[in-house]
Amino acid sequence: MIRAALLSLTAALPARAEPCLEQITPSFDLCLDGTRMAGAYLEQFGDGSRLELSEVSLDYIEDYAGRGTGTLEQDMAAFNATFEIPPENTLLTTAHTSEERTAFVEVGNEPDSTRRVARAVTEVGSTRLMLIYGAPWDAWPESLGEGVIEMVEALRLRCEGSC
Repeated sequence: MIRAALLSLTAALPARAEPCLEQITPSFDLCLDGTRMAGAYLEQFGDGSRLELSEVSLDYIEDYAGRGTGTLEQDMAAFNATFEIPPENTLLTTAHTSEERTAFVEVGNEPDSTRRVARAVTEVGSTRLMLIYGAPWDAWPESLGEGVIEMVEALRLRCEGSC
């Protein structure tokens, strides 16, 4: 009876993310081993999911609003226009490039919220993804920028070159 109760309790707890998640989107895996999000929990909601660790979260959207074929900065501008995110909410912007991946990052205050977010439009090979790394309002913008870039580096493309 105690064993059955423990099994029921375990089933009710949030799923713990594996160090290297399998398929966070149709085109991407996210490998968390060695990152500040290692140990995150996978939170399921509706038809989506996000990673949660303490007060930090990571959302990932492959078919994000504003996705196009222009520059990553143009995609970010289109996303911001779609959700009416005013330019004055942006605290920091940066571009990131490493082996086979690029990202355009904006860190800002989330409208109508007590959260601060870093949004990254990233391209690995030729496949794009939007990452939204959220933290409490008092988080340093530079820290959020570093966090989302770490997640860009943790992405693994599921198909060679492009999906």
